[in-house]
Amino acid sequence: MVIVFFIFFFLFPVTSHGETRLYYEKEVTPQEDSVRYTRIVKIVKEVTPAVVSITIIQEKEMTFYSPFDDPFFDRFFGYNLPPRKYKYKVRGLGSGVIVSPDGYIITNYHVVEDATNIKVTLTSGKQYEGIVVAASPELDLALVKIKAKNLPFAYLGDSKKTMIGETVIAIGNPFGYLLSDSRPSVSVGVISATDRTVKSREDKLFVNMLQTDAAINPGNSGGPLLNLLGEVIGINTFIFTKSGGSEGIGFAIPSSTVKKFLKKVKTHTLDMEGWIGLYVQDLTQDLKETLNIEENGVIVTDIEDNSPADKAGIMPGDVILSVNKEHVRNEMEWESVTKFSSPGDTLNLYIYREGDYLTKSVIVGKEPGISSQYHSDILGISISQIRPSLRRKYGVYSKEGVIVITVDRHSRGEMFGLLPGDVILQLNGREIKSIQDFKEVEKSIKRYVEIIGERRGSIYQIRVTL
Repeated sequence: MVIVFFIFFFLFPVTSHGETRLYYEKEVTPQEDSVRYTRIVKIVKEVTPAVVSITIIQEKEMTFYSPFDDPFFDRFFGYNLPPRKYKYKVRGLGSGVIVSPDGYIITNYHVVEDATNIKVTLTSGKQYEGIVVAASPELDLALVKIKAKNLPFAYLGDSKKTMIGETVIAIGNPFGYLLSDSRPSVSVGVISATDRTVKSREDKLFVNMLQTDAAINPGNSGGPLLNLLGEVIGINTFIFTKSGGSEGIGFAIPSSTVKKFLKKVKTHTLDMEGWIGLYVQDLTQDLKETLNIEENGVIVTDIEDNSPADKAGIMPGDVILSVNKEHVRNEMEWESVTKFSSPGDTLNLYIYREGDYLTKSVIVGKEPGISSQYHSDILGISISQIRPSLRRKYGVYSKEGVIVITVDRHSRGEMFGLLPGDVILQLNGREIKSIQDFKEVEKSIKRYVEIIGERRGSIYQIRVTL
């Protein structure tokens, strides 16, 4: 009995007033408490109100084909049973960051892709209808607008100054609303690497990406990656994972890319493709020794006649070291720097030529003879007339025909296996030399689609019964 009383007394001490004390509290002075208010806490408090949750509704279509859709049955019945189509709605979740007080929000394209309805929720719980005012599938960036004023917003920083090892903060809404709470989650890490080139599962190439070990999970897409100045230096985009959750390898689109995207949106040149007319390849070690150069760059392999590069005096064999003071160390970096150019832009090229260093200014033009692209609703693809820049971009040999530029998700084109860069030479037995040829044949498509074309130097054939 004595032992039991002793244990009880030890665990639950009695104060002088006869009250049982169940726990102890440390008396913290204001000076000690201020230590907890770190730089990270301050930035999170300031920027979190500018981070939003994005909820979308997508309408998708599923097609079920008859089990008798086979040439064997076609011989006997003369036709196949028509496919049955079902439409269904899918809910998607993501994040975004407000970049202006009048309601402009940056997020990933894949967050709002194919959305029929967009709901934007602020940390206060207020909800707004959102509309996509600009989007770039290639960059995986989208600009969403809500009707609101005097909103909290975040500043875009300079991702080019980002240092490997510096502390960064990722903010977003992993896995959507937890417990119906619209407040975002915060994770902290470091910049693991910069200027990463990453190939996605869809063979999409991302360049100049920021790599971080700050935890990024599904739902974080479109949220900001911040430095310790509270600036947005990246838009969290995707992760490498085996488990489905964060494993310390996350990637963000750098703010330098976001700024270029916004500039093209502002100048209404997002859909305008600039023409330079020069082609490059990586500067290998053997080429460096031959040219007696130590710097990294790209070597000009060909110049189109009467192109902007030709008029500027660029020559095959020139080594391009930088563009508008941005270093160009390989072909990927050349593409990432120049693909944002629009007709009328000036590119100042710093080049090495036979022992001399020169600066050449190229005025970006518009490639002559380009007809507008055409989107086929039947196949769900966008096509363009073949031209030299596209032939080189996709590595095709055909000089006639039309080339696939984009393939819509869940479209017939995707189901048939068409890819960007595929050349269509024949459609349902007719030769295709122009977009007009394609349009005329498309009108007669009823029971089947048969395509003969070229894919990176090889001939392919597709035949599908509708």
